[in-house]
Order: sequence, then structure tokens, then C-alpha cells
Amino acid sequence: MTSRCVEARRARPLLGTFVEIAVRAPNETILRRAIAVGFIAIAEVQGRMNRHDPLSEVSRLNREAAWRRVAVHRSTLAVLRAAGKFSRIAAAYSTSRSDRRATGATC
Repeated sequence: MTSRCVEARRARPLLGTFVEIAVRAPNETILRRAIAVGFIAIAEVQGRMNRHDPLSEVSRLNREAAWRRVAVHRSTLAVLRAAGKFSRIAAAYSTSRSDRRATGATC
């Protein structure tokens, strides 16, 4: 007997863009539940990372971290660490590209 899976893609505006979730599951019930749980998780991260919400973790960090340690959720910490790493990589790339232009290098 061959197993049949159901597949779906859903998108919602979250994190300042459209977030798409694609799921393959053994049945519609599991598929719908997986999509719902995925969007809930992303919405929770968005709530913790919203710099416009004075109660969010990012707002608390901006307001308080210069004076004391601020506890944040592990997903917030993971996103901030990844953003810092990306920022360092992007800055290094940007600097190396401008150096090449300044010296007339073509590659």
C-alpha cells in the first residue's frame, strides 16, 4: 500500500514581510495543525522582537541593557546573535568591495 501525503503552502504578513510555511503531512488534520503551530511560533518571535512595543524584549534591551543584564527568550538571543554575525559579515564584504573600487581592481 502506498502512503499518500497532503501538501500545502500558506503565507501571512509577519516580521515586516510575508512569511510562507510549506508542509507535507500524512493527513489534513496534521497539516493544518503544523501550519497553525508554525505561524504561532513566528508570531511569538515577532512579539518578542517588536522594537515599537515598549513591553517587547528588544525594547527592554534597548532601554535597560546599558545598566543591567536583561533576560531574554532563547529564540530572541538566537536571532540577535545571527543578526550580529550577519552584520559583521556584511560590513567586511562592504569594506572589501569599497577597497577594490578604490584601488581600481576589477574582481
